[in-house]
Amino acid sequence: MKCAWIATLLVFVLSDNVTGQITFDCPSPQTGLANNPFLIYCVVTSEGGEVPATSWLFNNVIVPNQGERTTSTMNGLILQNLVLSDAGDWVCTGELSNGFTDTVTVRVIVDDIPGPPLNLALETPTSSSVLVTFDRPEGSEALILTQWIIEYRASRDTVWTTVIETDTDLTEFSVAGLLLEETYRFRVAAETGAGRGDYSQEESLTITEVTTSATTTTENAPQQTTTQSTTIAASLSNNTETSPTIGQQSGDPEPTLNSVLTIVLALLAALIVLALVGVGVYVWCKRSRRRVVCQTQNTAKTPPA
Repeated sequence: MKCAWIATLLVFVLSDNVTGQITFDCPSPQTGLANNPFLIYCVVTSEGGEVPATSWLFNNVIVPNQGERTTSTMNGLILQNLVLSDAGDWVCTGELSNGFTDTVTVRVIVDDIPGPPLNLALETPTSSSVLVTFDRPEGSEALILTQWIIEYRASRDTVWTTVIETDTDLTEFSVAGLLLEETYRFRVAAETGAGRGDYSQEESLTITEVTTSATTTTENAPQQTTTQSTTIAASLSNNTETSPTIGQQSGDPEPTLNSVLTIVLALLAALIVLALVGVGVYVWCKRSRRRVVCQTQNTAKTPPA
């Protein structure tokens, strides 16, 4: 009885040690080429020597170990024909005989040869360069683009000059060192780890003289000044029209021409009356002074009695 108890305890201890020893050799991410067989490499072992049973999940769906497209092996899961929809997280579960399980997630990247870039367009910002713009290839969102291949050649040349751009987040690049009055043809291709895709439709452009920004600024300066002056004048005119005059409250009706004329005529009449009064006073004062002078002279001529 005592020996059976010790044996049971020993089995429990050993099994407990084994449960924590499942190991996964499953690199992540792993990249495969579309339309080709692909092995999701994932070796599952345990330190106790037991080979864990494995199972797979993709998008929370159980993957058959022996299915139409999948085959589970000691080295991982084989996909017979990798497609773009296989990109994502694949979950591998290892299980021991005592029921202990552990999992690991492997991210799968599906690479494919991209299509041609779209909507190639050319501009000449200077007299010796071309600005090349384009759109990403259709359906390339799931692909990992490694570089753009921009090629150009002069009309008299047969060999393309290649410019490699590794910043695939951009779709606008400048090509410099071109000759004035020369016609150039351009094309663009995208590249991934699977290879280089088809070239875009070719576009051509003739390099012409481009007016410098300084000349453009000088020519436009008077127009800008005139526009600003006109704007200021209009603003002042609006302020004059809308601002109330002295003695006039906002909201009162504006004086009419007749009322203004009436006020002016009244002022003129008042001035005329004042002028007449002044003349009358002046004449009266002058006569009164003459009368006083005459009386004084008569008094002086009269002999004393």
